[in-house]
Amino acid sequence: MLLYTSYLIKVKPKRTNIEAVAVPFTEIAKKLGNEQVLNMVALGAYYELKKTINLNIVLNETLPNLLIGDKATYIKINKEAIQAGIDYIKRNLFK
Repeated sequence: MLLYTSYLIKVKPKRTNIEAVAVPFTEIAKKLGNEQVLNMVALGAYYELKKTINLNIVLNETLPNLLIGDKATYIKINKEAIQAGIDYIKRNLFK
């Protein structure tokens, strides 16, 4: 699977041996108010497509353990970004 940002890449990849999914990671992150969380948007999109990540551990253990001290204020926006990626896939790929 290839997840790519539709913000930068306007032409769908020609390869037929992989599934390619365009997601506007940058635009979604900007709407959340922080372009730096586009990687978390991508994580949410990937999770919704593949379900190979234990999302509960990411949300309740990994983020709180990585974002400590002053960085703890970023836990909320990272969780929102993951959810935004999930929501985008649900709305646009599974109609």
